[in-house]
Amino acid sequence: MIMDSRNAGNRYDLVIAGMIIIGLIGLLLDGATRLLERLKTVRWRYVR
Repeated sequence: MIMDSRNAGNRYDLVIAGMIIIGLIGLLLDGATRLLERLKTVRWRYVR
């Protein structure tokens, strides 16, 4: 979407919207991963 918007007449509003959407997805995935790490059944976390 970002590349298409940039190439189709320099639609920088859609470029910025795509960047914000990617950032929000990253925040949601980070939050979900942090919640999973709190579970005792998940074993990929570091043991202190």
